[in-house]
Amino acid sequence: MKGAGFPTSRPGNILIDSQCVLHALVFEPTDITIHDSWGKLTDYRLAGACAGDINTFTSVQVIAGGTSETVNIRVGAAVSDKWLGFAYGALNKEKMYSYETATSTWVEHTVDADTNNNDLYYPFLVATDTGATLVPVQDNYAGPN
Repeated sequence: MKGAGFPTSRPGNILIDSQCVLHALVFEPTDITIHDSWGKLTDYRLAGACAGDINTFTSVQVIAGGTSETVNIRVGAAVSDKWLGFAYGALNKEKMYSYETATSTWVEHTVDADTNNNDLYYPFLVATDTGATLVPVQDNYAGPN
C-alpha cells in the first residue's frame, strides 16, 4: 500500500508518540538544484497511522529554510512515553528540539559543546521521561589531543 510522500532529499526519522501519532521528521531542500544542504525541517504528523491511514497528514515547519544551512541534514531523533525530540550539529553547538504531546509545540535548546572548533554532525539521542541525553559525534579528523 502506497502512503504519503514527502519532498525530502535525505532519509528522515520516523517516530510514534504516546498518542499513537506517527511523526516523520524530514529535511526538505530549499532548491536542490542550487544546494542540497540548504533547507528546512518539517514534522509530518500522521494521526491515523495506528488505524492504518498512512495517507492523511498535517505538517508543522519546525525550522525554516533559506539560502544557508539553517538545519544540518543529519538529524538524530528519539522518543519516550512523554517526550519526542531531535537534534542536529552545528559549529560548537548542538541544537536539540523537544516536543511534548500535551502542548503540541516544539522547543529549541542549544547545547554548548567543547569541540575544539570542529563540527558535530551526527547527534544520537537517548530519550527518558524527563528529556534526552545527547551524544554528539564528530566526523572529521581533529588532530592530536
